Amino acid sequence: MDGNSHPSKNRQALQRNGLPANVGIIRLPESNQYKTFIVSGGGIDFIRVWAEQVYGIPPYQVVGSSVKVKYDTTGTQPVFIKLAELNFFDDKLGKPVGIHEHIGKRPVFTAGNSDGDYGMLQYTSTGNGPRFGMIVHHTDSLREYAYDRKSGLAKTG
Repeated sequence: MDGNSHPSKNRQALQRNGLPANVGIIRLPESNQYKTFIVSGGGIDFIRVWAEQVYGIPPYQVVGSSVKVKYDTTGTQPVFIKLAELNFFDDKLGKPVGIHEHIGKRPVFTAGNSDGDYGMLQYTSTGNGPRFGMIVHHTDSLREYAYDRKSGLAKTG
């Protein structure tokens, strides 16, 4: 991601304005013995490549969408081959399922930024004990993107 510029924001991918604040939010729970995870509708293999460098989140603490893979031993070295078949779509009601399957524990805090995060926020907030689910409404089109139900970038339903 170093050296890659965003095509319309005219800045490096790792120099986005929200990055320091996002990392600070991540460090606070970690400093209190909590583990942090990225739970995204994006591709798990893509996010795992850069999450540790950008956010300090190791690859095994990333939950995301995935395609099916096959372990192939026909060559000189065994390899994983990605298949053209969806394995898991980590969005909407899939997010609580992904959390259950990958993490195995209901979160005490989650933050989301789209309608696709509602299921995750509901799952977190309806557990026993103190819990908090937060939605970030993106309205700043100058520094990043303004997207919500009316923008065309976010899908509802």
